[in-house]
Amino acid sequence: MDTLGELVHAQYRYHGPAGVTAAGRDGAEQLISGFRAAFSDLHAEVTSVIAQDDRVAMTLTMTGTHDGAGMGVDPTGRKIEMPVVLVSRFEGGLIIEEWEYYDAAKLRSDFAPGPGSDLMTTLVIGGRGKTGRRVCERLATAGLPVRAASRSGETRFDWEDETTWAPALDGVDAVYLTYYPDLAFPGAAETVGAFADRAVAMGVERIVLLSGRGEEGARHSEERVKNSGADWTIVRCAFFNQNFSETFAEPVRHGVLSMPGGETQEPFLDAEDIADVVFAALTDPRHIGKLYELTGPRLLTLSQAAAEISAAIGREVQYLPTTSQDYAAELVQSGMPAEEAVPISELIAAVLDGRNSYLSDGVQQALGRPPRDFADYARAAAAGGAWDLTKL
Repeated sequence: MDTLGELVHAQYRYHGPAGVTAAGRDGAEQLISGFRAAFSDLHAEVTSVIAQDDRVAMTLTMTGTHDGAGMGVDPTGRKIEMPVVLVSRFEGGLIIEEWEYYDAAKLRSDFAPGPGSDLMTTLVIGGRGKTGRRVCERLATAGLPVRAASRSGETRFDWEDETTWAPALDGVDAVYLTYYPDLAFPGAAETVGAFADRAVAMGVERIVLLSGRGEEGARHSEERVKNSGADWTIVRCAFFNQNFSETFAEPVRHGVLSMPGGETQEPFLDAEDIADVVFAALTDPRHIGKLYELTGPRLLTLSQAAAEISAAIGREVQYLPTTSQDYAAELVQSGMPAEEAVPISELIAAVLDGRNSYLSDGVQQALGRPPRDFADYARAAAAGGAWDLTKL
């Protein structure tokens, strides 16, 4: 392990699939020893290397005979071959942080008695939404069966039409439950509870619920899911970063962000972090029975968020505070039905009234890493064309 010690920073952190972590040089050595114990003939072939700033991404093909206890599976004597991606962050020439992603479906298939026999099928409600589509992408990338449901998708699902529930749930083992328009709305808890009961009756074993931070009304839905009989995980989230690049993209593009909130500080949260936590909760039993309160790493006012976006796109974006009534009128003018616009504007004003002006460590608890900073999100969104100024 002398060579490893020379390459690894003393504060090294490893983030493996399904929340596996290792800290410091001792942790790194234990990790490598565990792999060698599980695969005495383990061989890794590097297929590509990409470097950017202080990060290096390597793709590898790993082969070996699983003849020792490791990775949570008893010895099988089987030869496996799986693709792996390692993303490492360097500091002072040493690896200080590292992430590993392997083809979970292939691994499970090789270990299982029959190919793919134990793969859970996950229903993602709101499969086209901010978090839903990202969760679908992660499940599909891992080779896990996923069914994306929405009001207009191939798998049709409508919270107001119970006849769509059973067909969507048929043959499903797990559910990522997102409720539209919001869990804080009147009647949401009763609807969510009825759905959860139906899901369990049809054989669903696990439910991961997307909930809202600072939304008292959402607590009733959380309790209904907890009492449904399913293995549950609650993901209680702060205001999404992606609201600025998806919901509010057009106002930002025109240089004026007008909404309630004033100078209240909010720990804006990245949807990519939410999707990572949800994916972990759907695929790793260690997250069962956990409530994760997710926030970003720092508090920002809407003015400060607008300034971060301004820096990312190279043009000033001004924040103008407004009342919930005026904001509802703007939403109606943009095409939202009044019966949705009014409660949504009132909800935004409520959650941005200061009640959420504190940080939580839910991302760190669930994933063993810090959440993504708003400035990093803004730069990435700008680079991806979220606020393409040529469309003005």
